[in-house]
Order: sequence, then C-alpha cells, then structure tokens
Amino acid sequence: MEPPIRMSYGSNTTIGNNVYTNFNLTVGASKLRRIWHIDLPSITPTIMILLILGVGSVMAVGWEKAFLMQQGMNLPASEIISTYVYKVGLLNAQYSLATAIGLFNSVINFSLLIITNQLSKKMTQNSLW
Repeated sequence: MEPPIRMSYGSNTTIGNNVYTNFNLTVGASKLRRIWHIDLPSITPTIMILLILGVGSVMAVGWEKAFLMQQGMNLPASEIISTYVYKVGLLNAQYSLATAIGLFNSVINFSLLIITNQLSKKMTQNSLW
C-alpha cells in the first residue's frame, strides 16, 4: 500500500498576512479560530481532490503482501479479490473468470470515484471534472 499523500504548507501560501491580521483585529481570534475560519476553507479544494483520488484506489490493495503471508491456517481469512484473481486466472487457468472478476473490481472502483466526485461537487463545488 502506498504511503498517504501529505499536504504541504505550500498549498496554504495564497493567504496573505493581512488576512490573518485583519481577522485578529476584528474578531480577536485564537489560533484555533484562525485555522477553522481561514486555513481550512483555503485548503478545502486540495483536501477534496486528494479525497477523490484516494477513494479511486480504495480497492487496489497490495496483493503481493497478502499473497506472501497466506498459509494453510489463515487462507480463508486472508483471501482478497486480488489474490483470488491470481489463483483463479493463473493457477487454475480460468482466464475468462479472472478477467470478469478484475473488470468487476475496476467497475466498483470507478463507481466509487464517480460518486465521490459528484458528492464533492455538490458539497464544495470542487471536482475532478
């Protein structure tokens, strides 16, 4: 599994110091209120795009680790879609069934991506397309 994407402070550099100063002068805000009312709204588009991209690969599990850790005692509990596709397709030579399962997995990933993108567009007006 890939390491999570980290958002750098560089995505927040579009906010000038005058915004913080004006907010402090007019409201007398604490650090938490500045984060809530200035920082989070400014990085919401970045957060939503990273969420959409993360949901798009939620079913793409590193199958190599699961396959290498499998043994007779934990086989029923450790079987995931990717290892099942490998066993059915390459070990049992049922290529059509393995292709259908892989296609079904991709359709589920794509539908999750579309749903998350539509929810993001409705909630924050930010989406991939």
